Amino acid sequence: MHGKRGSPGYLANTKTALEDHGYLVSTPEMCWSSNRMYDRAYLDCVTEIDAAVADLRQRGAKSIVVAGHSMGGTAAVAYGANHDGLTGIIGFAAADAFFGPPHALPDIARAKSLVDEGKGDVLGEFEDIRPSGRMRMRTTAAHFLSFVSPPAAHRMPANAARLRAPLLMVAGTLDMFTLEYAARAYDRAPDYALNRFVQVGADHSGTLQAGMAPVLDWLASLMGGS
Repeated sequence: MHGKRGSPGYLANTKTALEDHGYLVSTPEMCWSSNRMYDRAYLDCVTEIDAAVADLRQRGAKSIVVAGHSMGGTAAVAYGANHDGLTGIIGFAAADAFFGPPHALPDIARAKSLVDEGKGDVLGEFEDIRPSGRMRMRTTAAHFLSFVSPPAAHRMPANAARLRAPLLMVAGTLDMFTLEYAARAYDRAPDYALNRFVQVGADHSGTLQAGMAPVLDWLASLMGGS
């Protein structure tokens, strides 16, 4: 799954690398894409992964690994926390989006007020949070808050603690905030023998390419059971 403001297109090289090693791959457009941008609440978005899993099984997949970059990685962990039958979970530069920089805090407070007033479903403009800078979006206050200010039980550390399959976290050494947060979430995961935390010399966006070699090695071990 792609990250915030991304699209399946930027996963083309990742998809090709996996397919070249014999894996079936689905890269759905999620509701945090540049075209959709929070058109559903976060947990409702995560349920859309069911369709991609069903597609892979219909195409003959016997084992399912959910993976994603940035917000997509966070969603992969959330999905893994609530579904049995997965073989593994992979997060590239995965971190929740709820850490509000000062410029976003007023809109977070305004969105909370709108929800409290019973206006959570009214469309509005909000200042969102992203690693590469500021952006505004048009969505509802309730949808906005579900992404940037979820309850603790819906955040990545809590979800990691409830995983039901091995976890691979790939984090860039030039993406320090994400690396530190991903490490905290990883430490909460159940102690599966194939859990791995891998650091690569990359920034937030570069983690996808830099992490492919360790991901392919991990997948080979995962499928082989070694």
